[in-house]
Amino acid sequence: MKTAFVTGSTGFLGLNLIEQLVERQWKVIAMHRPTSNIKQLQKFPVACVQGELSDRDRLVDIIPENVDAVFHLASNTSVWKKHNQQQIADNITGTHNMIYAASTNQVKRFVYTSTWETYGTQHSSLNESMSKSGMHSWVNYIKTKAMAEHAIKDSVSHGFPGIIINPAHIIGRYDTSNWARTFKLVHNNKLPGIPPGVGSFCHAEQVAIAHINAAEKGRVGENYLLGGENASFLDLIQKIGELTHQPVPQKTTPHWLLTIAAQLMQLKSVFTQKEPDITPEIVEMVCQHMVIESHKAESELGYQPSSLNVMLQDCYDWLVETGNL
Repeated sequence: MKTAFVTGSTGFLGLNLIEQLVERQWKVIAMHRPTSNIKQLQKFPVACVQGELSDRDRLVDIIPENVDAVFHLASNTSVWKKHNQQQIADNITGTHNMIYAASTNQVKRFVYTSTWETYGTQHSSLNESMSKSGMHSWVNYIKTKAMAEHAIKDSVSHGFPGIIINPAHIIGRYDTSNWARTFKLVHNNKLPGIPPGVGSFCHAEQVAIAHINAAEKGRVGENYLLGGENASFLDLIQKIGELTHQPVPQKTTPHWLLTIAAQLMQLKSVFTQKEPDITPEIVEMVCQHMVIESHKAESELGYQPSSLNVMLQDCYDWLVETGNL
């Protein structure tokens, strides 16, 4: 029986990964923060251990020696500048600590979950051969993920068994705060507008399977982009409207108007101390016209993209089933 050590185990993608690992008879050690809600995690037969990315010594203690795979999914995905300093600590320092602990314990594979956005937005279509500009992004989330990737690549040059996964926009079950937030905004008739962008969308279940295949047969030092169905955000929101039986706008909101709305919401947050529904960073990320190729992942990892309808239905059904919608 293979053993996996998973960070970010209580998160959206983490739960999908654990579900797939358990189905494949892996033994799973799931790390979570002391303050995490582990209700969903406890539904799976896993060993739960407490840990913090900031505590390097603790990481060394809880990662087993020669473990088959470490899946480092834990990440600070905030797109609110108030959280920038904590995000730097979580995404950059935390990844350095994980690399150190994994190296100390001589893990066999280290699979890191990054994002397509580390490649930047200078391309209209992405594949792994293209240059990256994420290190220079003004969006802190993108910059910190790019810097974490750099740390892994640097370690690979010294013999570290790192592999990097770069998913597109992920949709699926166990989501409460990513695209699930869009479901909630549509359901409550609070959607402030539809961005004029185009994106690639991937199913959380298939992304999780690709992670496992990367650990088993991925090439060390490589990036794997996980794309999927390409659609405009207008098409996406209209499909969500159909699922939730709510009316939605029939046209997009101009980029400049979304930017003004985001700036006003950000100003309001200074007084309310509540994270805005839209920030300038979000506008930057969803107003792109980006198509992601995943031929490499399909060829080497057996990655199988799902249709947009399948992943949206999966997300919606879980939200309704759990009372989140």
